[in-house]
This record gives sequence, C-alpha cells and structure tokens, in this order.
Amino acid sequence: MGASGKAGDLQTILITGGSSGIGRAAALMLAKDGWDIAISYSTSKESADEVVKLCEAEGVKACAIQADAGTMDGIRKTFDEAMAFLGHIDVLYNNAGVFIDNDFLTATEEAYDRTMDVNVKGTFFLAQLVARQMVEKGIKGRIINTTSAVVDAPTNTPADYCTSKGAVEALTKCMAVWLGPHGITVNAVVPCTIPTKLNKWQFDDPVLRENFRKGSVLGELGESEYVAEAVRYLLSENSRWTTGTRLVIDGGYTLQN
Repeated sequence: MGASGKAGDLQTILITGGSSGIGRAAALMLAKDGWDIAISYSTSKESADEVVKLCEAEGVKACAIQADAGTMDGIRKTFDEAMAFLGHIDVLYNNAGVFIDNDFLTATEEAYDRTMDVNVKGTFFLAQLVARQMVEKGIKGRIINTTSAVVDAPTNTPADYCTSKGAVEALTKCMAVWLGPHGITVNAVVPCTIPTKLNKWQFDDPVLRENFRKGSVLGELGESEYVAEAVRYLLSENSRWTTGTRLVIDGGYTLQN
C-alpha cells in the first residue's frame, strides 16, 4: 500500500449519493488519493457539479450522473454512464439513501415502497451490475454499502428505514459469500446519525441535536469525514482480507441505546 491508501491496481470508483454528506466527504477524500470518480445524485445539480470541480482540482477525472437510485431505469443509467466515463468500475460505494420521517402506526405504503426501492433495490441491482463487470474483466474489486447504527438501536427511527438498512446488512453478507471466490470484497460502513443534508431538519432542532450529542459515549457529534475514513480503509491493501463485515462508526451510540 502506497501513500495514497489505494489497494493494488484499483483506480476507479462509483459513489452513489455523492453530492452531499458522507458521499461528498468520501469523494473529496478519495480524489486526494488519486481515484478517478463518478458520483450519482438525485436532485441538486449545483452541489454535484461542485463536488466534480473539487475532485478535478486534485488532478483526477470526475463526473456527476443524475439518476433515481430507486428505479431500474435510474440504476441502469448510473451504471452505463459511469462505465462510459471511467471505462471500468473497480469500486462501488453504495451510499445513496432516503429517510422518510414517519410513525409505524401511520406509515404509508408509498413511504415504505420508496424507502425500500432506494435503500434496498437500488443497492442490490447496482451492485449486481457492477459485480458482473468486475467478474467479466477479472477485477478484484471492492463493494461498500452504507447501513446504519439504528439496526442495533432503533429508538424512534422509522420502521421502514430500519427494515431497509437491516436488509442491506444481510445483503452485504450474502454478496461477500457469492463474490469472494472472484476476489471481490463486500463490506458495510455503519454510521450513527450525523449531520447531513438527509437529516438536516433533525439537527436544526436544538433539542434533537443535543440528544444526538448525548447519545455518544464520547459526548460529541460525528462528522461525515469519520465515515469517509472508514471507506478509505476498506479500499486499502490492509483490508484485503476483510469481507462480509460491518465497520461501525457511531461514537459508542449503540453501547447505551
């Protein structure tokens, strides 16, 4: 492993949900390490274009792909455009997700379907497309999924969101078994609730913000960069023998919740 932290010949990465939060932090960090990057985003072209420019300033190739991560058309578009730009995909970081605030007793079928479509179906089928080209090209690549500490400590988190992230953790283990013989590792990063665009409304509430801070045994809020560093490790040569596991970055939240 060199100074960049890159493993072997791995050079390209596709990051979903890369225009803000954890995805943005990972893209900017990995651009400094020399990765060529494709990010996907849902709505904010301005934010996505900014990430691309910041990555390009590090001397790497970067592009942004607008697509709906919860539809097969959007999943295929993301894959096809990333392949056209990068030539091949060495690493997939499945980070796109939705969080629809609701109560279990009043949650709707529409909210449930949207949550499962983006968080589970999108993760499953994009990983399938990327893994197929890895196998075809003999790429000993990496797949990383973002789940959530709420799987271990759901508190009042929406039940459909918890269900979706639990499904992604099971999928991570299954993919690790299926893809291991091809030299492809599959792991999950498991953050607690940290300030991102997805949950800005929670951290704008001073009471909720303080509750999140107290939820950490360290007494402090997390940052997107902490999760990006975990992703960085899972792309390094030192993680070559790590697969089917979950790397928790939660400030000890699940120890006391």
